[in-house]
Amino acid sequence: MSLTPKQIDALWLNATYLSHDPLFGLHFGESMQLTALGVVGGLLQHSRTIGEALTHAAAFTRLITDMVEMEVGRDHDTFTIRFLPNEVRQREAPAVFRQQMDLFMAFALHEVDGLTLRRVQPRTVAYPDIKGEGQQAELRRVFRCHTIRETDGYAMVFDGSFWEEPILMAN
Repeated sequence: MSLTPKQIDALWLNATYLSHDPLFGLHFGESMQLTALGVVGGLLQHSRTIGEALTHAAAFTRLITDMVEMEVGRDHDTFTIRFLPNEVRQREAPAVFRQQMDLFMAFALHEVDGLTLRRVQPRTVAYPDIKGEGQQAELRRVFRCHTIRETDGYAMVFDGSFWEEPILMAN
């Protein structure tokens, strides 16, 4: 039996309410690194570098949620992970959308850590509608990034040197 989108939305809203944590999705994504070893294991089997792993992960996003898609782009000295909202679902359940967006951004960053022997830090994080200095400080902590820019979209920009970095057990 599958849950309907409305039931899933209710679960998210209740989790946020019961936890008394308006950033529940962000904190849940941050804590999932060890419980998601199956995701990392799958990426390890099919990838040699961080860039390949992220490209594969972007293709799998649709299998996990209909709220967001992930897109990975690269230029000469950086690469960017963009989180593209499903605008219909965003309008239908804005609070749930925000929680899931936070979850996916934190999860993506912490999964990259699981592919390497070091903690990867974004150069910049793009994040819309930041609600005060408290939220800004928590975003800086979770994303390990001093530059959180309030923009229309969601993205993380990384130093391009990470793109070709071999992942654990790549050889």
